Amino acid sequence: MPPAFRFQTILDYRKRSESERQMDLAQALQMVVSLRAQRERLQSERLHLTETLKSALLGQLDTGSIEREYRYLAGLDQQLRHLTGDLQQAEQVVTERRGELAQAVKERKTLERLKEYDHQSFVTAWQQKEQDEMDELNITRHASQQ
Repeated sequence: MPPAFRFQTILDYRKRSESERQMDLAQALQMVVSLRAQRERLQSERLHLTETLKSALLGQLDTGSIEREYRYLAGLDQQLRHLTGDLQQAEQVVTERRGELAQAVKERKTLERLKEYDHQSFVTAWQQKEQDEMDELNITRHASQQ
């Protein structure tokens, strides 16, 4: 039976760390998706409002309504600007989380390669020991036959 991997606790920690990084990335991506959906909704609302104002210019709305619609349009524009800034920050966070996840994967894979190397060294040593024992047995058998 192969000996226990001497860095197993560190490998387990790295695996947990990688899982946490995956969850962090998923949350950051969820935020980006949410912000993009909000932006799309606001842009759609802005487009609808612009169409309404175009029809108002054709005389279908009174001036009070037109003024109210323009103020609302200005508010939508301001919300879109803030949302665009938030979206850029969220995308930056996603980029950072991807980097952290890549580093965590790299660290885990390094330890897994070391574990595989240790196992292979054990197997090689075990096979060599068995071969030496077989050689010794054959030498003893050959010597007893003569």
